[in-house]
Amino acid sequence: MSTLLETSLPIVSGNYCRHDPHNPRLSPCQGIKKGPGAPPRILSLAAERAKEWFYNPAKCPPLNPKERKTRSERREAIQVVLEALLSRLDLASLFVDTPTPDNGFIDLDMRSIVERTGLGQRRCERAIAQLKAAGFLAVKQPRYKSAEGKYCGLRAIRVFTKIFFEWLGLAQMLSV
Repeated sequence: MSTLLETSLPIVSGNYCRHDPHNPRLSPCQGIKKGPGAPPRILSLAAERAKEWFYNPAKCPPLNPKERKTRSERREAIQVVLEALLSRLDLASLFVDTPTPDNGFIDLDMRSIVERTGLGQRRCERAIAQLKAAGFLAVKQPRYKSAEGKYCGLRAIRVFTKIFFEWLGLAQMLSV
């Protein structure tokens, strides 16, 4: 009886997430568009500058805690998730969301993030948690009380902080 892991792509480096440290995949399946009709240049520039953190983790101490070096597969996941979130960033509010036809917004759910990145859900969750711990991303989980008196959770609201753009040297470009 074969399992899903046995029938999927070959495991290159002993891990089960198909990460190859010598050939990392630093862009999501659906990255930031470039050219005419694309989002503002600051988003693709932020993604490009953040990729430097993969090769030199010391450039970004908040993502690389002193007590332990961040493994390359985690750094890869952070870069992929980061670009996927930047591709849906609303620069005016710094909210990660999807526009609706009636000029509203819907928060990006975890299933969409997983589809955009091509990573597993737990890898995406860990990458978001590390971005949050670094102070680059704020995550709020709104809740409401139902008629029966039970609390129900809604989609998480993800907001990039200005600290993220400061670390990339893009704070001035963001404020324009």
